[in-house]
Amino acid sequence: MKAVCFCGSPKRKNSASAELLKAISSIFADQIEVEEVFLKGFEDFASVADAEVWVLALPVYVDGLPAHVVAFLQEALQAGAARGKRIYALVNCGFYEAFQSRHAFRMLEIWCQKVGAAFCGGAGIGAGAAAVTLRKVPWDGPEKMPVQQALEKVAHLILEGGRHPPYYTGFQISREAYQASNEKGWRLGVRLSGLSPEHLSDRPE
Repeated sequence: MKAVCFCGSPKRKNSASAELLKAISSIFADQIEVEEVFLKGFEDFASVADAEVWVLALPVYVDGLPAHVVAFLQEALQAGAARGKRIYALVNCGFYEAFQSRHAFRMLEIWCQKVGAAFCGGAGIGAGAAAVTLRKVPWDGPEKMPVQQALEKVAHLILEGGRHPPYYTGFQISREAYQASNEKGWRLGVRLSGLSPEHLSDRPE
């Protein structure tokens, strides 16, 4: 069996989607063939035609799918590339609550019906940005254990050809600590862009 793992983050490095794919791939990589693909701009569907399974890892944007993921799904529909595939998804939320990913899962489920693929579930991950900030923490540590357990369940489904409604979980950190970490990241980002933290409050005229 072959699985193609699509990283649906718009970022080529330091993304939560990539960290989640790395974690789940480590669970089943020694049992099936795994190919990792950067999703944004991908069009070579012929190169993944022999895969029985697609694993889509992506962030939630405004309670739904990012525009570049929608474009990918449209291309796959037109190419007939997903017909007969088993589709699993790892959807990470910037929100603390994992259930914010439920609309993205519903969109994927409807797309699967449209293209003739089997939507087989996955995992919705709350506090998703922590996958990056906790990168050096072992996956069997208490902060990551709930997510690790969900990934193991999804990996089992993939290996057994099963399906299940999405599992919803999140990183075991407090809401306050997660918010503080995100705000620190935003402040660092504006400085790297040559701006100051005060610009975070700017509004378009």
